[in-house]
Amino acid sequence: NDQWAAESDPGRHQYADEFVFKFNQDQAKVDEIMLSDNADSQAALATSLGSDKYNDANSQLGDRLVQQTSQCVNTLTPDYTKITEIEVRKALAYAYPYEDVWIAGGEVPGVTRVPANSIMPPGMAGKKEFQVDGEQITYDPEKAKELLAEAGYEDGYEITMVYYEVDPLAKATQDQITKGFEASGFKVTAIPVQESPYNIWLDPDNKVNKKLNLRGVNWCSDWPAGSTMLPPLLKGGAVYNTALFDEPSINDEMDAINELPLEEQADAWGALDEKIMTEYFPIIPTAFRNELFAFGTKIGNPTGDGSIGAPNYKDLYVMQ
Repeated sequence: NDQWAAESDPGRHQYADEFVFKFNQDQAKVDEIMLSDNADSQAALATSLGSDKYNDANSQLGDRLVQQTSQCVNTLTPDYTKITEIEVRKALAYAYPYEDVWIAGGEVPGVTRVPANSIMPPGMAGKKEFQVDGEQITYDPEKAKELLAEAGYEDGYEITMVYYEVDPLAKATQDQITKGFEASGFKVTAIPVQESPYNIWLDPDNKVNKKLNLRGVNWCSDWPAGSTMLPPLLKGGAVYNTALFDEPSINDEMDAINELPLEEQADAWGALDEKIMTEYFPIIPTAFRNELFAFGTKIGNPTGDGSIGAPNYKDLYVMQ
């Protein structure tokens, strides 16, 4: 960029002459290249790593394998208009086989996926360290059955959801979810679809969507503030509010927080996150997401950017 001047932009550097981006690459081939330390890999970086190569990469790449936190949360969203009992929503949380799902989906438990307790992710200003049930919710079929019985569903509860059958990992993930749910007292109808589930979840007129009482959403903040997490997912009428959660008092509180002095907003969002989750539990956070980045031996300053969950592109350079 011949218009760039260091004195007017101290936050950036003119290090790299160019970046060449390649999308939709075969992960196995990418892993092989990054672990080979050949000419193709030395000035390259990979923004993902196959889970089966994690141990090899961890031992071979050292500091050039970066585990980067991101401002992202994976969720299940029980339909708040259909699954009205909080006990059933909590039962779903205990019925979800977290680690089995992560492994089936090609993730590394404890590395690329970690247990979640809230909507706001780690590192976000104002996030509260609370637990909905006093301790981290984990897969516990017996606890799920107890909660169903408490809500009056000793004979089970029917769940209808969709999965993307085109993707083998999505199919394997659904198999684990179904297995966990059924072991916990739920009766599962999993509808295979050949389009993105988001196309169904976000269309209120979709015939399949009208049948569902359990959806999902994976969400990353636009910038690391509660205003980019809670309203998009939980305000009445928000597009990505696939839970259809709509409580007027909560909507009003969100509007009020946006009017607070900036220095007070972070704590207010954190407090609201805790209030929504402990009093209503309308959405089940299944994981906080981390990313794995692999850097070649000639890449200087191999680091990530936690605010966007990406490589720290502006500070990378090629060592001569």
